Amino acid sequence: ESDETKIAKLVEKFKATDAITKVRVIKHK
Repeated sequence: ESDETKIAKLVEKFKATDAITKVRVIKHK
């Protein structure tokens, strides 16, 4: 894998995690 592919995968993971976190925060309110 190239570094670009690894970075792209990390970005996608971060976006997914961030979205899940936001949903959880909204549900807790």
